[in-house]
Amino acid sequence: MRIGPEMINCWSFELNSTFTGKKVTDVTGRDDWIILTLGNRDNVFLTWSSRNAGCCHINSIEYEFLLLSGNYTSNISAYLKKHLQNAIFIKAEQIGRDRIIKLYFEKRVSAGVKVYTNIILEAVGPKSNLVISDQKDRILESAKHILPYMNSYRTIAPDHNYIPPPPFKGISLESFGLAPTLKDVSSIKGIGKDLSKLVLENSNIRKLEEWADLLADIYSKPFLCLPQRNEVMLTVFPEVLPNCEKVHGSFLEAGKFAVIEPLIEAKTNQIKSKIRNLYEKQIKSRKRHLDGLLSKKERSREAENFRKKGDLLMSSIYQLSRGQESVLLPDYENNGENVEIILNPRLSPSENIQKYYNQYKKYKKNLKGIDKKIFFLESRIDELSEQKETIELVDHPVQLLSIAKELNLMSTLEIKKKQDKSYLPPHLKKFLGEFIILVGLNAKGNRYVTFNEAGPEDIWFHAYEVPGSHVILKLPGKKELDKGSLDSAIETAASLAAYYSKYRNSGKVRVIYTRKKNVRPIKGGGIAQVTYYYPDSLYVEPDFWKESCAEN
Repeated sequence: MRIGPEMINCWSFELNSTFTGKKVTDVTGRDDWIILTLGNRDNVFLTWSSRNAGCCHINSIEYEFLLLSGNYTSNISAYLKKHLQNAIFIKAEQIGRDRIIKLYFEKRVSAGVKVYTNIILEAVGPKSNLVISDQKDRILESAKHILPYMNSYRTIAPDHNYIPPPPFKGISLESFGLAPTLKDVSSIKGIGKDLSKLVLENSNIRKLEEWADLLADIYSKPFLCLPQRNEVMLTVFPEVLPNCEKVHGSFLEAGKFAVIEPLIEAKTNQIKSKIRNLYEKQIKSRKRHLDGLLSKKERSREAENFRKKGDLLMSSIYQLSRGQESVLLPDYENNGENVEIILNPRLSPSENIQKYYNQYKKYKKNLKGIDKKIFFLESRIDELSEQKETIELVDHPVQLLSIAKELNLMSTLEIKKKQDKSYLPPHLKKFLGEFIILVGLNAKGNRYVTFNEAGPEDIWFHAYEVPGSHVILKLPGKKELDKGSLDSAIETAASLAAYYSKYRNSGKVRVIYTRKKNVRPIKGGGIAQVTYYYPDSLYVEPDFWKESCAEN
């Protein structure tokens, strides 16, 4: 999703109106982004990624996800922390009505001595960059160095003066407003190509002079603008444009659609792909093992034939002699039909008999416990297949990281673990008034919520005969429950079981539920495979829970 200069202008406006005078209490960064904490809780995310450069607000879940999944801490992130920690934010301004925003900071280093530092974010697509400069715009450091042999127009490197990218050659908004023409719409400075194109496509719905006034309001009255988007762009305008939808929240909140969501989506897809591949590898390995056991079981059925041949040889031992390669003997258990029995000519009759009995014992031994092993493998394959399908339903990024950690995928994903952070098996906790609802997110998470968190009288839920999560409705102690409240909570918990199942996109899903005391693990089965007794069921919409449930 692309942004234009008009978005940068509104970001500058909001930064000035919201954060001027606030102290930078923390600076955190990774390879191509930083998070500035202004005041106690306000976090501003800035990235110079070539695909989604810009700035926006970031919430606690997004913050934790990016910290845990960031690849490495870049040199410029450490440099920013050194210069901006405890600095005061002074102002923000857009440079040249371009996709460039400059942030000014002041830091007291000793009595009466202040240092001024600027951050310049160039959100210009593939050439996006972050530059740190001093009060005189001398470059201190930059995320990407641009040396003279790379660019004859400007050099971006320490000890050089900062020069913005070449200015856009076009008409100013003020000049356009004096004599607007259709041919000039796509050449207005400070208006992105996508917004200009949209204005041209809808120029017939109002006079061109009216369009000019509205475009001018973006810069003269940014407080009137509405953040909005369509499939290709995020923009601002004094009213909702055709084929666009209004984005609720501030300009920096709206920035998430173009800035942070693509980053989180890309990382989430990477993690899911790694987890999916791991499950597929484990399933394939167990299927090979299962095929081997089934083949062994099939061969082991021959054990009785070896015993029978040994018995026949024993009953006719007087007819045998060393050197025979085979013998025909009548099988009285099968209407006296002759059976050909192969002999080893180098062995004596008794040795040949013993050989058949030994083969019988060997194959009989192989059969011992084989059905139990086959049952366990089949159960584990079913469980892994269910987990593989369930992982696609996990849309909580931090919990996805928890699953990756539990599967020992941290190093292959370059995911970093916070120090002294304890991880429980992957699950969600949601609140519904006085009720708590727990949702397992994989086999260990399912087992944890069912057999570690749930009390005997709590209620267990699962989508009927389909892969999905175990859901627990924890009841509020010994308090007598209002039937209406309990029925509503049951419906909400059932909705979560439907949502975190293979039938998430169905209209209504059948969900079974029972008291946890009626749920038992299947002996010899997978770690989260259970059997249950005395169930009730109801049909519920998978999205119903979103209307009333809050998340931890």
